[in-house]
Amino acid sequence: MKFQTRGRKPVRAGQPPRSGSQRSPSTRHCGSALLPDGLCAATLLVATSPAVAETTATAFLNATTNYVYRAYTKSEDRPTLQANFDLLHSRTGLIAGAWVAAVEFGDARLEAYPYAGKRWRIAEDVRLDTMLAAYLYDDEVFEEAANYLEAQALLHYRDLLSLRAGTAPDAYGRGSNVLNLQIDARYPLAGTIDGSAGLGYDRARSALGYDDVYWNLGLTWFPTRHISADLRYYDATEFNGSTEAGNGAAHGPFEELLIDPSIVFTVTVGF
Repeated sequence: MKFQTRGRKPVRAGQPPRSGSQRSPSTRHCGSALLPDGLCAATLLVATSPAVAETTATAFLNATTNYVYRAYTKSEDRPTLQANFDLLHSRTGLIAGAWVAAVEFGDARLEAYPYAGKRWRIAEDVRLDTMLAAYLYDDEVFEEAANYLEAQALLHYRDLLSLRAGTAPDAYGRGSNVLNLQIDARYPLAGTIDGSAGLGYDRARSALGYDDVYWNLGLTWFPTRHISADLRYYDATEFNGSTEAGNGAAHGPFEELLIDPSIVFTVTVGF
């Protein structure tokens, strides 16, 4: 999700950054959508610029030491680049955008995440984003064609708290549903520094071979309106493990990607 950068008009980012005004967060508010991941937590900056009177465009580029997605890495614990662009139409609340990342995920080396949805204003400080997104890969992930769809809903309280629920009926092309629940929180600390944390759960045993719980805690510094630096601790644990995941899903490969306690550093430039 993006959060808007504090001290400036929410431009952000959505984590959502996505979508107009929000990855992804400048203040991270994941403005429109939740970046694939829980990224919202690792990427907190965002810059937005008005395109047309009622349309806001948001774009950012990340350089990160590890692409941590929920409970596991998609870059084999190596540095990578990520980019996001989205649009928000303020009058109708329509959202559309795309995320692209370099990955080392099975045989895949490129991940694309196009998404579209609608923002609903529930109250002055509360909004709901409903989204449909696709995970697309340039090659197989552990010997499976891994492209799939995910439906998600994100409830935001200002740019301080976000609750997310998502479901993927055919995650990684393995014929099994993955349910994701996640909560992200941020709080302005001093000057240009925010503190934030996230906690999530995946019911993924039938697809990945295990269920998992993951969490993160970090600080984000905004030296300018368009740049942020994020230092974040990640950890995860698996449970309900099985060697008989459905439709060819192998426990081994995904288990090997489960993150160990890790510190990840991310620099974000918003445009």
